[in-house]
Amino acid sequence: MNEVLLLMVLLAAAYFGSLLTEGRAIRGFGLPSGAEWLMLGIVLGPHALGVFQASVIRDLEPLVIVGLGWTALVLGIDYGYVGERRVSWRGLLLGIALSAFCGAAVASATFAYLSWELHHETDDALIIAATQALVSSETTRHAVRWISERQGARGPLSDLLAEIADTDDALPLLGLGLVVALSTTPSVDVELSLGWRLGAAGALAVILGLIAAALLARSFAFGESWAVLIGVALLGIGMSMRLGAAALTVMFIVGAVISLVSHRHAELRRLLAPTERPVILPLLVLGGATLDPRLLSPEVVSLLGVVLAARIAAKLASGRIVAIFVPAARRSPIATGGALLSSGTVAMSIGLHAYLSHQGRQGEWALLAAAAATIAGELVGPTMLRRALSRAGEVDRGEAPPILTEEAP
Repeated sequence: MNEVLLLMVLLAAAYFGSLLTEGRAIRGFGLPSGAEWLMLGIVLGPHALGVFQASVIRDLEPLVIVGLGWTALVLGIDYGYVGERRVSWRGLLLGIALSAFCGAAVASATFAYLSWELHHETDDALIIAATQALVSSETTRHAVRWISERQGARGPLSDLLAEIADTDDALPLLGLGLVVALSTTPSVDVELSLGWRLGAAGALAVILGLIAAALLARSFAFGESWAVLIGVALLGIGMSMRLGAAALTVMFIVGAVISLVSHRHAELRRLLAPTERPVILPLLVLGGATLDPRLLSPEVVSLLGVVLAARIAAKLASGRIVAIFVPAARRSPIATGGALLSSGTVAMSIGLHAYLSHQGRQGEWALLAAAAATIAGELVGPTMLRRALSRAGEVDRGEAPPILTEEAP
């Protein structure tokens, strides 16, 4: 496909996708994970209709990285807030802890399988296990919003699940910075050690965030605010690529710093929130088009099975942990854990970034695992979330779909 025509297709996906998934339309259209756009990419890819060529993402790598970096900036500015409400310390700590728990479970299972069954070298197994953990530890924050919009869910369990889904993004996005620094070579002329590279990336992010906050404090015009944000995003993405750092990590920290120090953080969240879906939806289409069924050898299928099994086990166990803090969740802890299986923006963003950063099987397997987690989570997560909230008395029982009865502990 001609690159100009391809860009027109992606712009059309961004426009129509945003119409379907934002505002009131969320009550009637769109899945919380965006899995339908991933499937659209698979259908349009070289192994189905052939609209996209196999190398489409690598040909558009700068555009994809900019889109991923912008998405991370939006996530950083919105981090720690559910709507206009700041998350509680309990929600923040629980979200980070459950993300770490799931990531550790997936990494341990993946490393053991690669080392003992597939006999990979230790360094290779560690990098693959780490990337699989990063794409597996997220719960998309759109899932709870999806239920709240459509069925009016309100209560302590829905509030805590929303906080967990919002705050568990930090660990995989920050962890990506370490994995990329370990596995990529910077394009600067000066040789930097790992510690200096991580420090330089962190300092760059904090400095850019402070500069942006200072400029935004002096500029209240609509166009000037956009100019500052876009300029900081492009500068941060370009410099992070030169340093061999993860653009997603750098821009997430930039957004978090802006949100922390700027008195305009509420205005900025409202300004940027509508831009997330129009940016990520075309990237999901590209990600789906890149997936190659020929990569699904018995070895890869077994690996994905191990990753998904470890993720499901960890999320179901997380439901028991949530039940400790919210008594209403004790009526259906398994469904509460299953509600955390919904995946989406962060998982696919990390998978795409890993695909572009790592040549060969490391990046390909990360993207496959992200897609598998997104699709599997969509099949299970929303239904389990409705069930958990229904059993907790936070949505109308009549609206929840009938599924098997689960005994309370």
